[in-house]
Amino acid sequence: MEDGRIPDDRLSASSCYQYKDCATRARLNQPAGDGRRGAWSPEYSDNSPWVQADLGTDHLIEGVITQGRYPDGEEWVKRFRIQYKRDGASSFEDVVGMKDKPKLFKGNTDANTEVTNLLPTAVVARYVRILPKFCYSSCSLRFELLGAALER
Repeated sequence: MEDGRIPDDRLSASSCYQYKDCATRARLNQPAGDGRRGAWSPEYSDNSPWVQADLGTDHLIEGVITQGRYPDGEEWVKRFRIQYKRDGASSFEDVVGMKDKPKLFKGNTDANTEVTNLLPTAVVARYVRILPKFCYSSCSLRFELLGAALER
């Protein structure tokens, strides 16, 4: 995502606090500037926020790197879940951990440090969705997906 291979129109979210902090601001190391914030942030009233990337085709996803909002805010996601959907699938599935329950990943402890989480088992997905569950100040997030396109 960070390098722009995933175009802006394939990034989406459940909501945006303002136009200047929508899903296109969710790229890892995305700086604040030009009147835009340094991360994606959902509306305060969004009780089930998510941000997602459409990879265009199925990819093998092995992990995720997250950051908070920086330098224009001290906000970050402390815990999150990940959901994914294969190309052509009708619904999202949770990345699961022990006892096949949705895994709660450890997120950030500050606004700018990168935190890497590997999935317990790699998944095949076209769509990857991050669902913040516990946040510091606000659920602001930047992220990168770890994986590779599948050979066709």
